[in-house]
Amino acid sequence: MTVSPETRVRISAIYIIELAVIAFIYFSLVKLGLTLASINSSASPVWPATGFAVAVLLLRGYRVWPAIFVGAFLGNVSHAGSIYTSAAIAVGNSLEGVVSAVLINRWSGGVRTFTTPAGIAKFALISVAATAISPAIGVSSLSLSGYAEWAGFGPIFTTWWLGDLAGALVVAPVLVLWADNPPTGAHAGETIAIFIVAAGIGLIAFSPVIEQTVNRTSLAFLAVVPLVWTALRRDPRDTATAALILAGFAVWGTSVGGGPFSSAGFNESFVQLVMFIVTAAVPSLMLSTMAAELRASHATLERKVEERTQQLKLANLAKSRLIAAASHDLRQPLHAFLLYNRMLQGLTTDSRVATAIAGQENAIKAMSELTDSLLDINRLEAGATKPQITGVDLDELFEEFRVEFAEIAAAKALHFEIFGTNEIARTDPKLLGQVIRNLLSNAFKFTREGSVRMQCIRDADQLRIDVTDTGQGIASQDMPHIFEEFYQAGWMPNTARVGHGLGLSIVHRVVQLLGHQITVSSTVGEGSNFSIVLPVGSAKSLVAPPTMSELDQTPKSSG
Repeated sequence: MTVSPETRVRISAIYIIELAVIAFIYFSLVKLGLTLASINSSASPVWPATGFAVAVLLLRGYRVWPAIFVGAFLGNVSHAGSIYTSAAIAVGNSLEGVVSAVLINRWSGGVRTFTTPAGIAKFALISVAATAISPAIGVSSLSLSGYAEWAGFGPIFTTWWLGDLAGALVVAPVLVLWADNPPTGAHAGETIAIFIVAAGIGLIAFSPVIEQTVNRTSLAFLAVVPLVWTALRRDPRDTATAALILAGFAVWGTSVGGGPFSSAGFNESFVQLVMFIVTAAVPSLMLSTMAAELRASHATLERKVEERTQQLKLANLAKSRLIAAASHDLRQPLHAFLLYNRMLQGLTTDSRVATAIAGQENAIKAMSELTDSLLDINRLEAGATKPQITGVDLDELFEEFRVEFAEIAAAKALHFEIFGTNEIARTDPKLLGQVIRNLLSNAFKFTREGSVRMQCIRDADQLRIDVTDTGQGIASQDMPHIFEEFYQAGWMPNTARVGHGLGLSIVHRVVQLLGHQITVSSTVGEGSNFSIVLPVGSAKSLVAPPTMSELDQTPKSSG
């Protein structure tokens, strides 16, 4: 097909305009990022330009790389350094973006990479490697030209690399998802509400408006709330946007000396901030894609049930496999982030930085525990957990818990007793054992002084297992909600949370699965009593009680 000269001129003009617009935006982001440079005038711990470059190259193709080069060169040459160092840095910025885009297109699904847990995991690993290109070239050129000391190569490289990595992981998904999945009128109100909540929590947790105190650091973990909420309720686009909103407030607060990360030096504060953003944003985005896949799978199952009820068993099996695959894809990057966090511990001797890194490790572990609990609930809903009903010697099962919780009771100076019984129950030993473990764990969590007691009472052909404590108790208005997900009775805004509010929900679901009954009675300030009613079993069907390692394989509590 022959193209007329006028058409070629029009295409060339559009291409030049496109390059000019991209170069201008990249130039503006470079200038913005360089305002936060402290360890070196050309190295910033916050670099959104990398995310913009990766997104543009994925959406518009490799042909726009000259715009990245021009924007990077002009931004750097007008700030610091020389023409030669600015050109070298521009080469590194361009090469970093092109390599990232090539690897994402080849191995991670291109613009669709942010719609699956596996795609996001691959994107994160590619970004970790590719974002090292720019600091390697940039810091080397600065050191060779005398604009940086060779002795400071390591800290400058680390700061530069973390800034580029955060920019890629936080900014690129937002731009690609909004461009590839434009918004519709459906659920617009909920989306706006999520963004408002994210901005509000960002203002509370990170802004300098709130007075700086020694207890301010814990407020940063409030950022997990809107991220998990968005991940479970909305799609990856809204989750990535909520993460970007929180990151924006965190950067603003830290840049003016406020927020929970401003206790260390300026550069160290931003290094801590970047690690917190990365370890919160990426897992939540993966959780969002997993939840979206589960919702899509559930909708597919409903259509299939309406069309062919005889395919229900096969559909449930497919859903269980999806949950197992998503679980593996989600846990793997969490372990990777934990390793990266521990690597940072060896890069600093500042006790304050070490304390913050330790806090980040706790946050990663908390996210992992929360993920495990959510997956356990999904398994129970999907029917992947099947009870094996048999006779269980309660004396032997109770003895396991007497040994397990003895040290916990001693550490808290609580009186702990289990009244023996010669009864045999008809139930699943592993699932009943996990229910009892969760109830005992909750009893010890919320009891500061006094005692925790467990006993079994027989009434005709039924048994009642009571777990009683002298803890804080449950208010009457909280009682109807204690088995709901994420509900924590008695939690006050200015106190630390214990767990995630999923433990009793899992207990309730398991008890229902077993066909047993659970009742609760409580008095505020005096304690609580949880009772499980189950049938009497026969000695002919006795099996050995589960070991602690076997109990660990059943649904776990997160408080």
